[in-house]
Amino acid sequence: MSADRPVILVIHSRPRLRKCLVEQLEEWCAGSIEVIGLQLNELDLACQKSWFKRLVCAFFEPGTNQARIKAKVKEHNVRAGVEPLPEKHEFHQNLDDGIFRSLKSEGKFEQRVEQSFFDWKPARDMLQLEGPHETVRAIRLRWFLLRHGIPYQWIPREGGPDIAAKVRSGKEFNPTASNLYIELGLIKTPTRSDHKYDLVVVGAGPAGLSAAISASANAGLSTLVIGGEYPGGNAVMSINLIENYLGFPGGVTGTKLLKLAVAQAAQLKVDIRPNWTAARLRKDPTNSRRYLIDVKTGNGGEVASAAMVLLACGRQPKSIFNNPDSPEALSEQQFTASGEVQYGMEKCDAATAAGTEVVIVGGGDSAGQAALLLNACGATFVTVAAEEIAMSYHLQAAIHREEKIELKNPPLTVNKFIDTDHRLTHVQLSNGEEIPATKVFVLAGGKPATDWLIIKDEHGPDDDCVNIQLDRGFIRTDAYLDPKRELMFATSAPGVFAAGDVRIHAHGRVGQAVGQGVAAVASMERYLKDTWQEILKDEESQAWVLRKVIHDAKEAAS
Repeated sequence: MSADRPVILVIHSRPRLRKCLVEQLEEWCAGSIEVIGLQLNELDLACQKSWFKRLVCAFFEPGTNQARIKAKVKEHNVRAGVEPLPEKHEFHQNLDDGIFRSLKSEGKFEQRVEQSFFDWKPARDMLQLEGPHETVRAIRLRWFLLRHGIPYQWIPREGGPDIAAKVRSGKEFNPTASNLYIELGLIKTPTRSDHKYDLVVVGAGPAGLSAAISASANAGLSTLVIGGEYPGGNAVMSINLIENYLGFPGGVTGTKLLKLAVAQAAQLKVDIRPNWTAARLRKDPTNSRRYLIDVKTGNGGEVASAAMVLLACGRQPKSIFNNPDSPEALSEQQFTASGEVQYGMEKCDAATAAGTEVVIVGGGDSAGQAALLLNACGATFVTVAAEEIAMSYHLQAAIHREEKIELKNPPLTVNKFIDTDHRLTHVQLSNGEEIPATKVFVLAGGKPATDWLIIKDEHGPDDDCVNIQLDRGFIRTDAYLDPKRELMFATSAPGVFAAGDVRIHAHGRVGQAVGQGVAAVASMERYLKDTWQEILKDEESQAWVLRKVIHDAKEAAS
């Protein structure tokens, strides 16, 4: 057992249900909370354990002696909650069919678990926050802290959208996910202060992280991963379990997969800078075979030097309005800022839509799952509108069984958002119909995050910017550049590779992205056979030292 993880207690008389609840809670908390199951008669012994001082909440079976549990918590001076588990009728009798009978029961309990973590008063917190605590941003931040097991205290403050954060040292910062990774030490400080690497990976999604791990473990390359507000990419933001990933027969959450990948990368001395954003790719004026990447940081800018580059920057939200200067697009920006219109959806966002009329723009599986989840979490009505319905028949059937979800006949797009006193009230569709809505989720895919690769007019001919061939924003590689091209995942620039959703004809699958990241590294090793002496020359590079030793040995033998 961990010496410092917060603890949740599950007290229930049915051993199998207790075990299933423990596993479910561990999944929700991405393994960051230690969940312990026991019977009531084991409570006295549990109170003597060291972990009892880290108790967040004790969830008990309805009908259990609640006063006894509260007395034990108070007796040992533990500032933990004591809450009932869901009622018996909310669980499946046969647990082979799952734990909860409905998404509604499951969602309500999951929200109560998060609320218990929010209400917890830890003996020693790692973080203090002050600001509004029920906005979209605040809810996402609260779930981030739960899934990473970060003890915190939140001082609610109404008025103003800003949330202030402060760590134990007293340092104040803007609590974005990337800044939290840095300030809380969830990601280690880079090993190289000169930012000179054998490989720089742009993008911290499944493709980027798998490539970084493979490059370090198999090829011995010093590696830096930059970019991505959330390391793990869109997989972390998914409301669904990843069910097609090798080694996880019951599925795995994106957050848990990310945490395992980041821990593995740290063991292999991969440097990760989630708060760096790539701004420009250019040739190194001191070595034309190497590259420089200008990056934006929270404190200005930096430059990373790379022998090779992997572009794994994934996709980003795409506005539903083509003209960014149109009145419709400007109103969209207003509602995006207020949280009334959201691009993408995390599972925790469903709680913010309770009691609202929701429109979902999108027709894929994510839109279908979101509609069912929002309905279960208390949305008064959910309308799904899309240019094309591409969700599975299973999801469509489940939606048609719900009275408070309507799946509109495609093709439909959004004409504009309608407001009263600057608050969203309706969405007008392309057929002229006006749908009541106070919340909109846009789940209609996205565009490749390659705008920074486009050479702009202000970059003169002597700017040394690298030209990467694109196709509607997606990166062209290997056979899509030349049928005779041998190096898979190679782009139009020597030593620059691409993998994952940013690559042309990608299918948006986690397993595929991971495989592409590893395969791209194999191509890099082939590329190095003829170039290592020019591009790796660095006594701090393990890859260069090993290749030089082998090269010198062969020279001596001949």
